[in-house]
Amino acid sequence: MLEPQASLFTDDSTGSMSVADRPLVAVLGASGRTGVYVLEELKSRDVDIRALSRNIENR
Repeated sequence: MLEPQASLFTDDSTGSMSVADRPLVAVLGASGRTGVYVLEELKSRDVDIRALSRNIENR
């Protein structure tokens, strides 16, 4: 199972926050048939991932 990773932020010279080198990608349907393959590919590309899936127990 993939472990969640926090995005890295750095302070720039103007005092605002900017995202560090790696892009952040949100995957909708991450626990689905295709989503798990998308997560594996993104992990191999060294990007920050936000995995989203629905809770099927609360229907």
